[in-house]
Amino acid sequence: VGLGKPGLSFRHMNTIGVSESPYNADNKHFDRPRALAVDANQNVYLVDQNGSRVFKFNKNGVYQWNIGIPGMHYHEEGVDVFNFPRDIGVDAGGNIWVVDHSRVVQYDSSGAYQQSFPDWGDEPWRCDNDNGHFCNPGGIAFGNIAATDYMFVSDSDNHRVQVFDISGPTLAYSTTIGVTGQPGSDDAHFDEPRQVEVDGSGNLYVADRQNARIQKCAYSAGWTCVTFHGTGSFGSGANELGHVEGIGSIPGTLYIADSSNNRLKKCSIPSGPCGDFATNIPFPTDVDAIISEIVLVIHEPEFSIWHYNASGSPMADFAGTTGEPYKTDNQRLNRPWGVAVGLDGSLY
Repeated sequence: VGLGKPGLSFRHMNTIGVSESPYNADNKHFDRPRALAVDANQNVYLVDQNGSRVFKFNKNGVYQWNIGIPGMHYHEEGVDVFNFPRDIGVDAGGNIWVVDHSRVVQYDSSGAYQQSFPDWGDEPWRCDNDNGHFCNPGGIAFGNIAATDYMFVSDSDNHRVQVFDISGPTLAYSTTIGVTGQPGSDDAHFDEPRQVEVDGSGNLYVADRQNARIQKCAYSAGWTCVTFHGTGSFGSGANELGHVEGIGSIPGTLYIADSSNNRLKKCSIPSGPCGDFATNIPFPTDVDAIISEIVLVIHEPEFSIWHYNASGSPMADFAGTTGEPYKTDNQRLNRPWGVAVGLDGSLY
């Protein structure tokens, strides 16, 4: 009442909540965990999407470090902030790469910032379809093709996979797999591709989400893709897939997080077949494996990473607290939305 009256002034009286701290920070809770990666030493990396953090654990689930500010999402220049990150990967040199909103960010093995693509001067928050930008990228993978190290980024809303030469100190665009801006269901197109994976023979596997399939792409004077698994129609049958979010591999095996069918599938690579590995999993979003084929899977609605033995039987939680995304207290607010004052002066 009275806003806009001449001579009206305001004086700050109090702050309710803790600025830039929506909930308590710890290493035992994840707010919508999204993606996994495992390095050559069996360390495990986790993207916590709503928490806007990246975690590192050893192969036994012991916490090592994290990057990010819990629950805070930034569109600003900074080496330790994210905006709803989506995926993570580790290159052959042990560098860690995070898919963050419309950019990829590189850190060394200790978590020290290295570079961002696009860099800050090229507006990395901007969604675009040129070869220097992404639009809602969904996955990242690395592989050595014809003696050159490459990075593959699935550029979901542009319906393509972007390939970069990372053998030098900075990224160099190489080629595009798929057709930019044109979703499609034939072998030359993708429709909202999500996670990607490269096997030991240099084959690229793409979770082609809206086509309910996994595409396998091979290089020979250019990239050619064929359907590896799925029929192209959504379903829950033996040869069908629902919405596929994540894939992961160990030598000879590809795992598929068949998210909307609440199951993991296990496939022999490079040519199949595929079968159910574990079922009744609440919307798994990613899968990977460590030490003797112990499989890790993100249970996004349960806010945790579970793991399974080689026969598909569940084991104890690997990390996270099932059913609890974070700890809060009476001082913090998470996205407060609207206020009201009671007749007695109480604030709600």
